[in-house]
Amino acid sequence: MQLPGQHTLHARLRAWLLRRECIRMLADQRCLWRWSRRPVSRGAAVGVFIGILLPFGQIPAAAACAAYLRTHLPATVACTWITNPVTTVPVYYGIYLFGAWLLGSAAPALAASDAGWMDRFAAIGLPLLIGTPIVALLSIPVTYVGVNLLWRAHLRRRRPGILRALRRTSP
Repeated sequence: MQLPGQHTLHARLRAWLLRRECIRMLADQRCLWRWSRRPVSRGAAVGVFIGILLPFGQIPAAAACAAYLRTHLPATVACTWITNPVTTVPVYYGIYLFGAWLLGSAAPALAASDAGWMDRFAAIGLPLLIGTPIVALLSIPVTYVGVNLLWRAHLRRRRPGILRALRRTSP
């Protein structure tokens, strides 16, 4: 018995995926795959927002949002990895500190050793509950502007006259 080759496996996988209605819908929408500044910037902003806001199920939620908002699907899905296994603890600890600062809390809640685990959880939960949506919402314009600036800097470095030509042709 001989194993199937790479092209045969690729064809079978593609046929199997395209039989799924939701995947076929995503593959047929050209706006989800357009590599230009605005869709990629919007996709990165949506991906970072979902990556911070949702601790689980980020990629399916990002794909659904990309399809609904017509952003660049690969950028949206890739930017959810802002909270990956290495960065999750520092990101959420920073969000906790931000939420504690907003609430006017003093030191981190883990310093109280006489409190029970339920009291500690409540002390940690409220700053996280307040800080997470605020940081996620603030990440949208920061990411959008940041990706736009990086895109323009790349164009300026790669082709010095392109931005002047783009400004002349835009209304």
